[in-house]
Amino acid sequence: MRPFTIYHLFKNAFTTLHQALTDAMVKELNPEMILLLGASVNRRRTESIFQQESPTAQYISGCFLLMLIADADGKPLYEWQDRVETICKNVLPVTAIVLPTTTLNQWSEQGHLFSRHVQVSALVIYDAGRFSMPKNITPVSEEVIKQLHKDHQEGITRAWVFLTGAEFFSRQNQNAMAAFMLHQSAEQALHTLISVATGYKTTTHNIDRLLRYGALVSYQLPDIFPRNTDKEKQLFQVLQEAYLASRYKDSYSVTSEDVYTLITRIKTVIAIAELSGKQAITKHLRSLSQ
Repeated sequence: MRPFTIYHLFKNAFTTLHQALTDAMVKELNPEMILLLGASVNRRRTESIFQQESPTAQYISGCFLLMLIADADGKPLYEWQDRVETICKNVLPVTAIVLPTTTLNQWSEQGHLFSRHVQVSALVIYDAGRFSMPKNITPVSEEVIKQLHKDHQEGITRAWVFLTGAEFFSRQNQNAMAAFMLHQSAEQALHTLISVATGYKTTTHNIDRLLRYGALVSYQLPDIFPRNTDKEKQLFQVLQEAYLASRYKDSYSVTSEDVYTLITRIKTVIAIAELSGKQAITKHLRSLSQ
């Protein structure tokens, strides 16, 4: 098990946060196991005419968790994920993946990329003692990697096609439809990257969640939509709501300026997904010879 560098640098802080996070989740959700997949760190430095030298403060600003459950109780997994994130937000912003233990066992037997990463590198921060992580690590097959390569090419192609559609509708001054196509373009690119790089396939249409999952693979993605000003928040909201509101809400409004800006941003999303996906596949190929 090889936790990421941030974990080692902030080990004491993680220990405190683990306890607070697991206490909240165990009380409400009764998980079988909780594992740490990743984390984010923010840096802050303040200088002034009164204080020209100061240290840079660093702190953990969020983390990625996998929660394993015995049974979903008939609820879709996205509801479980939303509950985890809501429960944890007072302690630390969390991006959650929730899976039944049976799913992880099946994936492990199949040599699934996601389960392999979890078995090799994820850090267990809570264990109820009722479930044992699969010990056998099935190698990723050459057939799986060939399929990933095909999925990557097709997914990125669809993303560019949707973007072309957005540019067409923009020229026709049909901004709502342009925004819808941009949402589809971003969704295709992000779904493709997450699936190819991690093996995890999500069905969500939520761009915010997809960007957060994508940050597991590319540190650049969160900076494309910083949401640090009212204008940036409004711009992201236009994209986030475009999947449904652009077709079904008469009140949905998007300007030509917003569409132009979003086209530029989504081009960056696709380019990152294309390059990062290729790099991930190269890593998978190297694993075959190890």
